[in-house]
Amino acid sequence: MIPVITRGPGTGQDATVAEAVARHGDWSRHVACLAGPPAMVGAVADVLAAMGMPAEHIRHDPVTDLVADAGAEREGADS
Repeated sequence: MIPVITRGPGTGQDATVAEAVARHGDWSRHVACLAGPPAMVGAVADVLAAMGMPAEHIRHDPVTDLVADAGAEREGADS
């Protein structure tokens, strides 16, 4: 585990998560489970793909599906 910070003092790397991923190791034999803001997830997924990780090894929840599912659940609860 390597702490990553984007602002302020700390003991981690001063980088974005995507930059930290690009700096460390060969990810092609791993499975990535990404979570966080859509822009960050997209940036990390792009870096991993560029480094040779197969697309089927990059996993994350589609944000639009989560929002749609939450709306449907609320509508069902109101019925």
